[in-house]
Amino acid sequence: MLLFCGSATTNELLEYYQEMTSPEQGERLMDRTMSYCSAEDGWVLRGSAAAELFGVATQI
Repeated sequence: MLLFCGSATTNELLEYYQEMTSPEQGERLMDRTMSYCSAEDGWVLRGSAAAELFGVATQI
């Protein structure tokens, strides 16, 4: 998914993050997503510890 700052898609992603984690964690995850995301490379969450930190790990 390509995100454009300020778009409805960006707001939907923030809402999803907050719904799946917490408002505070969702905001932090969104900030990181947007700061590390690029059209060329996208954004990748690496490592199980990072996934656990944001509460998005599929297996712990």
